[in-house]
Amino acid sequence: MGGKKHRGKNSVSGLSGVAATDQPAAVDRATIDSGILLLKYWLEVSQEQQTLRLQSRIDDPRKIWKLSKVDLESYSRWYDFSRARDEMFRYTDTGWAPWYVVSNDDKKRGRLNVISHLPYQER
Repeated sequence: MGGKKHRGKNSVSGLSGVAATDQPAAVDRATIDSGILLLKYWLEVSQEQQTLRLQSRIDDPRKIWKLSKVDLESYSRWYDFSRARDEMFRYTDTGWAPWYVVSNDDKKRGRLNVISHLPYQER
């Protein structure tokens, strides 16, 4: 798969809502121990691609419905959210439940990449 296991290295203060505890990893462990296959994917979009997508939503009347105030606010805090993502990975990326980071600048390729990674048994 083109995605890679992520090993977070940054220890920064993230945005509110990022829990700096072992609780998420414990929940992942309990989920797996109960027999559920847990696969975690992060669909990564570059800042350049996000700029293009937001501008397209602003410019195209058919896409304006997708644009929200939250989109614009979060875009202006790109680096804050990137640090929060790294902090989340730090606490939730484990050997038993790793994150797979998938490039999603090309939406179709990103989705196909995830789908091709899912285990499937023909019947």
